[in-house]
Amino acid sequence: MGKDKTDYDKDAKALDAESTASIGGYEAMFAKADEAKETEPLNLEIIKWESPGQRVIGKFLKAEVLPESKFDTQVNRWIIETDSGLVSCIPGSMADKESLPKLAEGDLVCITYNGTKDIGGGKTVNLVDIRRFGKAPK
Repeated sequence: MGKDKTDYDKDAKALDAESTASIGGYEAMFAKADEAKETEPLNLEIIKWESPGQRVIGKFLKAEVLPESKFDTQVNRWIIETDSGLVSCIPGSMADKESLPKLAEGDLVCITYNGTKDIGGGKTVNLVDIRRFGKAPK
């Protein structure tokens, strides 16, 4: 008679525990991977535009609609892989309309914040310069 799913699950757990124990546990596994630079940061640094000239430079990964925001219009947060890790920034609705359709995953971009512009009615827009400078190496 063959094994059922429960038997396979028990075997997998036993094998996983056995292999983990043989190399010193999860702490040791992480230390080895970290030393070999084989870990990957998964947290995002949230960029707040504060002063003209501030830049985000890196590989464009994706844009995600912010489900709730303080803005009267829909805006996206752009996820960019930089030299220091993953960042999230909001270039603004104008950038979403004008630049986002021209970007593809893997494009290398430089976003420079140039302050804000008052558009009346108590509303402002971010002034950003967005430049593509190629594709990330594979």
